[in-house]
Amino acid sequence: VLNAADARETAALAKRATAAGAFFVDGAHVYAFDPDVPVIVPEINGDAVRNAPKKIVANPHGVAIFLALALGPVHA
Repeated sequence: VLNAADARETAALAKRATAAGAFFVDGAHVYAFDPDVPVIVPEINGDAVRNAPKKIVANPHGVAIFLALALGPVHA
């Protein structure tokens, strides 16, 4: 489930989606600092989706995406 709801609705939607067996993509940044929720930039760490313990993944802020893309090759 790709979430575009505001932060107030996100937690309830995530709970319902994961209880139904779906993966939940948090676009509201509610789960961005949860240690059990990977922040995914597909070109950098897309494989982390498979190991998401809560079946929730976070979408990083736009600036962080560009930084990850730029610095990813340096880190590798």
